[in-house]
Amino acid sequence: MLLAPWVGKRPLVDQAVTAMTKDIGDVSVGVVMQKPLAAVEQVALGFMLPVRDGTNLESEPSFVLGNVRQIAPIGGGYWLAGIELDRILGTSGGAHFDELVAMTKQLTPPHGAPSS
Repeated sequence: MLLAPWVGKRPLVDQAVTAMTKDIGDVSVGVVMQKPLAAVEQVALGFMLPVRDGTNLESEPSFVLGNVRQIAPIGGGYWLAGIELDRILGTSGGAHFDELVAMTKQLTPPHGAPSS
């Protein structure tokens, strides 16, 4: 997933980081990161979710606004953040969302990549 600090009703794209989901619930998510987030109260979370397009299954970026509830070092240079999910965000918020969409799409392996 992609995490971008959310300040002033927009994401700070230049401070976005990639993260791995640890726990996903209906109202919260735990994420593991290689560096801590900037000191912010909210983040935009970018996921690649499967969407059926006719007979094909494609992936499209989806974004959710979340409230950072905790962040702590867990050792080995990794950090754990607990984020409460607030609301779904649209992707038509201007150029900064165009950049987030492009960054989130880079999280998926290229078509034809070997799978394990």
